[in-house]
Amino acid sequence: MTKTKRTYVRYATKERMAKVNPDNIEAYEKYRRSKIIKDRDKENTTYKQYQSAMNIWFSFLLTHWNNVYILDPEFLEDDIIECIEDFIYFCQEDLSNGKKSINFKLSAISSFYIYAVSRKMNKINHHPFAGVLERMANAKDEKLISEHFMTEEEIN
Repeated sequence: MTKTKRTYVRYATKERMAKVNPDNIEAYEKYRRSKIIKDRDKENTTYKQYQSAMNIWFSFLLTHWNNVYILDPEFLEDDIIECIEDFIYFCQEDLSNGKKSINFKLSAISSFYIYAVSRKMNKINHHPFAGVLERMANAKDEKLISEHFMTEEEIN
């Protein structure tokens, strides 16, 4: 499917981010600092994009999931799968994101939880959606850029 017109939605606004659960911001900053220490070359590329994806997720949690703490044991045990599925639907419907973009956001969230498990943050001992939630299928086949060819009249 080719999208002919891209839609840009700024969801993680300054106003929303100011209301995001400060514990979420703190937990993510620990992850981000650790990653940058290990690989400074990715600070302004991968980790900047991950930060953007996480800000969207934090804003989503604020507006749709009562600003839940991302390391809350009850949330991780009972609600994370439903929440991530809600987030995927939100990305599709409200943000008009394609499969590649959604998979990237899921990778950013997953990367945080891999780190959280390795550091036993809040006593987490397993990735909350690894092996349970699948990525968007056929994302590699998705074409984001439309091809437009000029007619002879347009050329003249």
